[in-house]
Amino acid sequence: MRIAIALNGDGMGHATRIMALAKKLPYTLVFFCPDHIHNLFKRHFPKTKIYPVPHTHIIKSGNKVKILKTAIENKGIVIDRKTPKLISDIMKKERIDALICDYEPYSSKAAKIAKVPTVWFGHQAILETEPARGINGILAKLTNKLMMPHYDKRISSSFYNGDVGPLIREEIIKAKRSKEDHIIVYAKETAREHIKNAISCIEENFQFFPDDNKNYVKALASCKAVISTAGHQLISECLYLEKPILLIPEKGQYEQELNAKMAEGTGWAKASSLQNLRSDIVNFLKTLNCYPKKTSIKIRVKTSDSTKEAVCKIEEFIKNSYQE
Repeated sequence: MRIAIALNGDGMGHATRIMALAKKLPYTLVFFCPDHIHNLFKRHFPKTKIYPVPHTHIIKSGNKVKILKTAIENKGIVIDRKTPKLISDIMKKERIDALICDYEPYSSKAAKIAKVPTVWFGHQAILETEPARGINGILAKLTNKLMMPHYDKRISSSFYNGDVGPLIREEIIKAKRSKEDHIIVYAKETAREHIKNAISCIEENFQFFPDDNKNYVKALASCKAVISTAGHQLISECLYLEKPILLIPEKGQYEQELNAKMAEGTGWAKASSLQNLRSDIVNFLKTLNCYPKKTSIKIRVKTSDSTKEAVCKIEEFIKNSYQE
């Protein structure tokens, strides 16, 4: 069978998760992804066709998401009717039998036009079953409806309360674990300067990522702790490797706020904010030997790799789509 995989996203979490999945799927694949990850997929899947889709952007100031500016920047999701039609024509030309969609709105609409069975697979799907807390929770659910306007089945992948657990890439699974003296700081430039200011008087071996000149997987597997924003994939990899992590969720990014809270429920994480960052980092580093900590947060946790389980659920969906 010929299966399309579509993904979007501002960071690398979606790409990392989808690559782990795609390498285990027993189908002929076609990818739809934005330009900023095209080369990454071409390197890992050199013989697979890759088609471009518009990149959805999150506009930030410091470590805060600018909700109105983000909505204006991505208005094409609502008003652009040409792109979904073009993608649907490609799906027909490629004889696509089903679509696996990770938060890619244009392909979701295209699949409906082309009458292609669609499964929404990804972490944002967890927001559909978690209760919305406050205005940001309501906005997150509305964003889900814009980003995934059409699907036939939903499969959430999450270290907490998911249909399946997280998907861990092979490089992480095979990495040699150790506990050396360095601490990873993983943050984009919007948050990195705040973190640098907070740690300026702390005498530790901090290593900053992303950095194309360093081996991130090796550094992560051998670090003694991580300081990062609260993206799901990075948290999942830290939990898999049993690394204590201090999380700084982006303000206005409800998914990250929820991730940070749920990560605390695993006992391996501490949530922080830019306002309390310096003192939280100091206290976090003083108590590294106490992790994992006891927690009163009640969640269903899964930190092992769930790629095989995800593949089985997707295969079942595709099989059932052609038996009905």
